[in-house]
Amino acid sequence: MGAVTKRHEGTHVFDAVEVGQSISQGGNKILASVAEINKLRGIDTAPTAKVVQSLAATFTHEDATAKDLFALPAGAVLIGFQVFVTEAFNDTGTNEGDIGLKGTADDHYAAGVDVSTAGLKAPTYTNLGVIGAGGAVITGKFTGQNSDASQGAATVVALYFMP
Repeated sequence: MGAVTKRHEGTHVFDAVEVGQSISQGGNKILASVAEINKLRGIDTAPTAKVVQSLAATFTHEDATAKDLFALPAGAVLIGFQVFVTEAFNDTGTNEGDIGLKGTADDHYAAGVDVSTAGLKAPTYTNLGVIGAGGAVITGKFTGQNSDASQGAATVVALYFMP
């Protein structure tokens, strides 16, 4: 077995063991699955674990009507959204994005998110919680006050977990 080293990733320092070939004890190779290692380290990755998952998709300046972004599974607990504007929208008036629920309202989850500048947006959410038996199709829509935008793109990220 190799030496313990320090590995730097950004501002974090990790201890790492370099293994040349295999680890053995008394002539027997020691094998462990990822699940066993996670169990020993206290990391729960079972299907019953409440791990936050995400789905993401993009809408653009051309999506003046609600665009289907992705589908959340039935029973998912929706805990929030993030909107990341990768290219600022450039309507000469206001530039707003909505996050909706197909078949309900174009702004069911978030309305009037300012997408006129690039960067991460934290909209005010409504209607978060458990997704019903049929699942939910999340939509994204752009509204430009003067309908003259020629650029703009925003990625919507839904954060949820399965109970």
